[in-house]
Amino acid sequence: MNGTLKRLALALTLGASATVAGPAAAQVSDPHKQVIQARQALDAWFAGYEFVPEKRHFDGLGVGLGPALAQIVGDADAPLLSRARALSAMVYAPGPETEGALLLIARGANQPSLLRRKAVLVLGESYGPKHLGEIVDVYSQSPDDVPLREACARAIRFAGDQGKVLRTMMLRVEQAPTVRALLHDDKQIGADR
Repeated sequence: MNGTLKRLALALTLGASATVAGPAAAQVSDPHKQVIQARQALDAWFAGYEFVPEKRHFDGLGVGLGPALAQIVGDADAPLLSRARALSAMVYAPGPETEGALLLIARGANQPSLLRRKAVLVLGESYGPKHLGEIVDVYSQSPDDVPLREACARAIRFAGDQGKVLRTMMLRVEQAPTVRALLHDDKQIGADR
């Protein structure tokens, strides 16, 4: 069996075991072992593109999920794609470990843009207006990174009325057409700019 098929088989096996044996895995009494088990499953899932874990798979990893995701994100030697997928998966594990990791990556001006984009999107989706200041800081400190400003504009859309006021203010200075489109209210997306 070639390497790709082996990874797919492992991912599918781990995915099935996370679903079927998830509660048993959650009953492991040693929190350190739970994190190790979650990290092993996540590393296998994120190593390829053949298997895309769903919420039920992440839920099956139990309390080790958040710390394991934070480990992957903080591991500079981990593949960039694995770190990006771990950031996106943090939407399934809100908590102090993941919140801290998201903020660290979002604020890290020398972090890859892909990781910063994923971090601000999850901050917006998971925490609404709570981290609006950080998202705005990332936006304002990224004049040459249009994709990152686009991610910030998307994240701000999760901030309710506070985000709506902020988007109106940002429209006054934003020049990039794609970012401007994301800052507009939904009902104004087709309107003249």
